[in-house]
Amino acid sequence: MGLKVKKDTTVIIHYFLDQILPPILRDQKWLMKPFFYLAYGKKEGQIHMDFNEKVAFLKDEELSQFYSQADSDIRKLDINTKSLNYILKYISINIGFARGGGKFT
Repeated sequence: MGLKVKKDTTVIIHYFLDQILPPILRDQKWLMKPFFYLAYGKKEGQIHMDFNEKVAFLKDEELSQFYSQADSDIRKLDINTKSLNYILKYISINIGFARGGGKFT
C-alpha cells in the first residue's frame, strides 16, 4: 500500500502534474515513477504505470482483478473537507413541481 496523503495535498499535486507540467514530461515514466510508487507502493505502482500498455492483452479475470483492487484504493469522496463544508453551508434546494417546474438555488 502506498503513502496516505490528505486530499488537500493531492489536489495540489494533481493540479501541478496535469495543468503545469508539460505533457512531454508528464508522459515520461522516469519522472512519474516516484509518484506512482509513493501513491501505490512499488509493486502496485508498477502495475498502474504499465496498465495502458497492457490493458488490451489482459484476460477478463485479470482486468476484473485490477479494477476490484483499484476500487478499494478510491477514496469515498473526491473532494476536500473545506470544499465540502462550503457546499453544505450554502446549498439550499427548493423543489416545487407546480406545472412541472422546479427551482434549484
